[in-house]
Amino acid sequence: MTAQDERARTRPAHRWALVVGILALAGNLRAALAGYPPLLPTARADLGLSAGAAGAVQAGAVLAMAVGSFAAAPVAARFDPERALGATVGLVGLGCLVRGLPVTAALVAGTALVGLGIGMAGVCLAGVARARFASRVGVLTGGYVVAMLLGSTVASAVAVPLATLLGGWSFSLAVWAVPALVASAAWAALPRGVTAGTDGVARPDDAAGDPRGRGLGRSRRPGRPC
Repeated sequence: MTAQDERARTRPAHRWALVVGILALAGNLRAALAGYPPLLPTARADLGLSAGAAGAVQAGAVLAMAVGSFAAAPVAARFDPERALGATVGLVGLGCLVRGLPVTAALVAGTALVGLGIGMAGVCLAGVARARFASRVGVLTGGYVVAMLLGSTVASAVAVPLATLLGGWSFSLAVWAVPALVASAAWAALPRGVTAGTDGVARPDDAAGDPRGRGLGRSRRPGRPC
């Protein structure tokens, strides 16, 4: 078997690995925030927060998401969208870890990090989907939206049981660092050498050799020569 035949065999598997990686990353983009509201009464009682202050924590996460969405494009252009995607989901995991400390400052800071990471990751995710799967971006977008909703639903449903099992609301929030960091590490380990073009056929990634191809969301147009 020639080297070319071997590459042809591995390309479909590589594309599926990218799809699974994107869906795994997307599943972490709502879970960390969805796990907080069911724990709000317990957190309020433990930290002595008013209803307004406890609600402001979640509102701060939404503001951080907005900031992250604006910051994502220059960060992705500087460091490459795919690397930025993995790093920003890692930032979500870091924020979850910080929230593992049952103090107000850690809750506020960790939630802000989670929101910032989610905002940046969402923009990077859309850009990577367009660049890697230009002809199937609609299907992939639907897939990662479903993954986000599933992550949110599961996190909300298990938040209180996890708090009871692990011995505290802060540990229930921190546990979402595990899937986020695992997904980020797995994404970083994936090879980057093949891109699925507009016709769905894998080709060598010309963005790696052309700085102009590294822009966020850049993809080949139909009919453009490879």
